[in-house]
Amino acid sequence: MKQAFFLHPFTRVLAAGALLFPLAVSFASCAQVDRDFGGQAGGISSSSSSTACEPGTVAACYSGPDGTEGVGICAAGTRVCNDDGLDYGPCEGETLPLPTDDCATPADEDCDGTAAACPLTTLWARSFEMPVLSVPQVATDADGNILVVGRFSGTFDLGDGHVVEPPPVANPSSWFIAKFDPDGTTIWARSLGTFNSYTVADVTIAPGGSILVAGPYYGHFELESFQSDSIQGSNDMFVASLSGDDGSAEWCRFFGGTGSEQISKIGLDANENVLLLGTFGGQLSMGNITRTSTGNTDTFFAKLSPGALSVTYLRNYFSTTNSYHFMSGLAVDSSGGAAIVGDFSESVNVGAGLLNAAGSTDIVTARIGADGSTLDAKRFGGVDSDRGFDVSIGPEDEMTMISRVQGVTDFGGGPIGVTDGNQFVLASYTKEGAHRFSTAFGEERSNANLAVVRVNEQGESYVGGYFNQRLVFGEQTFEVTGGVGNSDVDFFIVKFDAEGNHLASRAVGTPQSDGLFDMSLDPRGNLAIVGITLGSGFDLGTGSLSSSEQSATLFMAKLAR
Repeated sequence: MKQAFFLHPFTRVLAAGALLFPLAVSFASCAQVDRDFGGQAGGISSSSSSTACEPGTVAACYSGPDGTEGVGICAAGTRVCNDDGLDYGPCEGETLPLPTDDCATPADEDCDGTAAACPLTTLWARSFEMPVLSVPQVATDADGNILVVGRFSGTFDLGDGHVVEPPPVANPSSWFIAKFDPDGTTIWARSLGTFNSYTVADVTIAPGGSILVAGPYYGHFELESFQSDSIQGSNDMFVASLSGDDGSAEWCRFFGGTGSEQISKIGLDANENVLLLGTFGGQLSMGNITRTSTGNTDTFFAKLSPGALSVTYLRNYFSTTNSYHFMSGLAVDSSGGAAIVGDFSESVNVGAGLLNAAGSTDIVTARIGADGSTLDAKRFGGVDSDRGFDVSIGPEDEMTMISRVQGVTDFGGGPIGVTDGNQFVLASYTKEGAHRFSTAFGEERSNANLAVVRVNEQGESYVGGYFNQRLVFGEQTFEVTGGVGNSDVDFFIVKFDAEGNHLASRAVGTPQSDGLFDMSLDPRGNLAIVGITLGSGFDLGTGSLSSSEQSATLFMAKLAR
């Protein structure tokens, strides 16, 4: 999800000091938000016969659920004491909560204190006018705070008085990490490391609020008191834990071998064991386990104990030849196992036997048990180039993945795709590997695209990324702002229900390039997103965001669930 190969045209542009993608704007469909009061009623009901009142006396009354009177549209009515003075008459004129809150109106019809926003509506957005040199990443904690990680050059102003300085070296660039509150206000920001030659490949947050980052480094690496030098002049790997309070380093572990190693993804299971996905060549040693690559480069998958103090297992996946394969997506399930996704050429073995590609590159996915054993492995693809981008785990431990196919491919529910172009495919499978649904969208003539996927507690899927031709959802079509046929790309986000049906979608861009690179679901089910724009006037619905005309501009936003 966050590796350079995803970026396709963007990596080259970033390396040149520029960046990405352009504006087709559409807002989410305004689906109603269901509310269930569970049959509970509160407030004032009609008085019993033992309640005496003055005949003709008028009193306020309300029969709605507790806590809803005076909230939103809900209001008390009146009732009049009967002529016999023994009881009040019926409550008249009160306004009770509606079972659903219509997101198309500004009113709070279900009286929960918040007017419903239509799915994917922008709740807030902000940008930072400083040179960004990498794909940004985002994570959210249990309180809804947002962590953003990226690479910058020069001095980086992250707003609200928080400025990050570069390392004291020639041609300085560094990685930053910043924490924002749920409304987007900067809490703290800091740089990571004091040398150029390292990468923060991924970030995740522990239940207690500690922040875990991981990636490769070359040469000397230094994070506060934690230091290491890579072996034999090649990349080694680090995993570090930072305090959620101020970003200070809590611990840092180093792993390496005789070849070059890269971490692409990090995850945590329910017991805070650390899961790592990456690549290596030659020999890789982690703890007391050593693996030797079969080809030039193998994929490794490892589980480390909490705090990364010991290595539970280390698996390597390989090709029988020196063909290409790369695992780009990792999601952890409730049992401590995981789902991984990527793509390969020629052949690959992910622990369940050799899989052979039908085209130049095929998609590969696997379910891994808590002990590291491969429970299921599948390949998908036609005669052309197909890529696996990302994966997410749903509430029933189902695996949902997003990929791009060129031509027609069968994901288990019958052939889908187009014969003369590229499409995104969202496909979902049970924990046991049975096909649940697969749906294709988009009609692109170029493979300049990328997407990530997140599944919420209701099993609904969010897919976001960038595209460079057009996206089609039934009768709704988005085209890149610069026009079909150019090399620009635009930001998109789409929501699907638990059965893979389209619910809402948006696309936003400028005449330059714009894209979403990562997103995270907060505790309320809203989406924190990060991306980069090269253009001016990028507007997610809250007004044009400030941007730099000379370099890539980082943006972040929160979208309604």
